[in-house]
Amino acid sequence: MIFGLRSMISTRAYLTTFGLPLKEKSNAPVTMKSNPWVQLAGARNIMFGASIVALQYLGDLRAMGTIFLCGLVISVTDAYVTWNYGERNAAWSHIYGTIFAALLGGYLVWIS
Repeated sequence: MIFGLRSMISTRAYLTTFGLPLKEKSNAPVTMKSNPWVQLAGARNIMFGASIVALQYLGDLRAMGTIFLCGLVISVTDAYVTWNYGERNAAWSHIYGTIFAALLGGYLVWIS
């Protein structure tokens, strides 16, 4: 959820952290109009975070694990796009996050 909120508040910093920094050197603010995909990604991250928190609160570990496993599609895509078109150093955080989500999701489904 925090990454989603950050993308809406500080778009330029989020792009850099994500691994796809802006190529132009302008200090002009990045707005929803100039780069709308960032807000879409932010909303996606907020939704995933809220789902995980809600399922944890409800004690539904199997559903929580399923959300992590379904999210692997997005995690793998993030890693692929960042590796091929962005900053390779930043792509490693996506790769590690994908591995973590797969292990945690599998574990939560397995123990439930």
